[in-house]
This record gives sequence, structure tokens and C-alpha cells, in this order.
Amino acid sequence: MFLRSTYPKNDSRFSGLILILRPRKRDPVGCATVEDSMTGVAWSDRYVTGIKAIDKDHHSLFELLASLVEHRKARSGPSAVAATLHALEVYAAEHFEREERFMLSAHFPGFETHRRAHDEFRTLVQALARQYRREPASIDLDKVSQFLAHWIGSHILVEDMAYVPYLNGTVSAEVDDTDTPPMPIEIVLRVPPGKHEVIKRFAALMRDGGEVADTLENTLNALEHHREQVLDHRVRALFGT
Repeated sequence: MFLRSTYPKNDSRFSGLILILRPRKRDPVGCATVEDSMTGVAWSDRYVTGIKAIDKDHHSLFELLASLVEHRKARSGPSAVAATLHALEVYAAEHFEREERFMLSAHFPGFETHRRAHDEFRTLVQALARQYRREPASIDLDKVSQFLAHWIGSHILVEDMAYVPYLNGTVSAEVDDTDTPPMPIEIVLRVPPGKHEVIKRFAALMRDGGEVADTLENTLNALEHHREQVLDHRVRALFGT
């Protein structure tokens, strides 16, 4: 990347000055860079948590990134790319659920913050896959690969490594009301603490049927449609061609 000087040409001190910015191979926290994403981020010992199930899942994420890079290089058809993006959706659902169960069982105090990061990634990947299925040409796979490469570094090397001492038993959380992550309440879906009564009331109104149930359903559909539009806009901003 080159930035040419905007100093006056008649000033001999700056005539022809060119500032050259060279990308670094790694940033301070080890996040994968754009250069890495073009060849595929390589699995190495620094990504190992020592928790077998988690490491197996993370290795699968590396394979998905490598598949996307190969699709770009080979100019694969939309069906092959869509299948990989769907696999990424499945990965996010299954791996995050497993990881969150482990964190809860270990009373990891950073659970809620970590869960929110999972939710954000999961919804973004779902929106990305949906947009690609609708308009494959609208998605830049280079940008998707760059995003995933950076996410691998920032999430696995920083956020995931924070829970490792709790899961392997070298650090124990004090189990009390202040720092124990509240267990979610299982109804049909995992419901945030404090919201189960709202869900029960909603279910009761829907169960009774009639005009109120129809109004609630229409409102829910409108909210979901608006949420999809917001996510679609974000996907186009991040990954659009």
C-alpha cells in the first residue's frame, strides 16, 4: 500500500516523497492477517487449549477457512461455496453450544460476555449464508476469508484461552451469587435469566389463540423481518463486492 505526499511540489524537502506501509505478518495478539487468509491460517500449537473436544472443533474451523480459500482460488460454483457456508452455520451452532456448556459447568465468570460474542458471530454467519444463497455474486469471498482469519486469532487466542484455566481445573471460580454465571432456564429454547415469565405469558397468549395470538404473531414476523434487514445490510457492508 502506498500513500503519496500531498506537500507542494516546489518544496524540495518533500519532492517525490512516498510513504510505504508494509503489512505485518502478525499483530501483537497473534491475529491472522489478510496475507494469512489468502493462503489459509495454519493450525499450530498456539491454538491448542488442551481440551480435546474444543481443539477438535477449532481444527474444523481451520478446515472450513481453508475450504473457502480454495473455493476462491478454484473459482468454485455457488453450490460448493454455499455448502461450506452452511457447514460454518452448523459449526457455530454445535461448537458454541458445547463450549457454553463447558464454561457453565466450570463456573467461568466471563460466561455472559463470551456467550454474547458467540451470538453475534452466529447471527452474522447465518445472515451471510442467507445472502449468499440469494445473491452469490454479491459476496466477496476474500473479505469473508479475511474476517474469519481475524476472528480465529481474536477469539480463540484471546477469548477462548481465558476460560482454559477454569476448564482444566488450574483455576477455580468462587461459587456464589456474585460471580457464578446464572444458569439459563430451559423451556423450549435457552432463555436469558429473568425472561422466563415473559416467555410463559407469551406462550399462554399464543395457546389461547384468537385475535391476540394473531396480533402477536404478526408483530413477531415484523420484528424478525426488520432484524433480517439490519443483518443483511451489515453483511453487505462487511462482505459485499
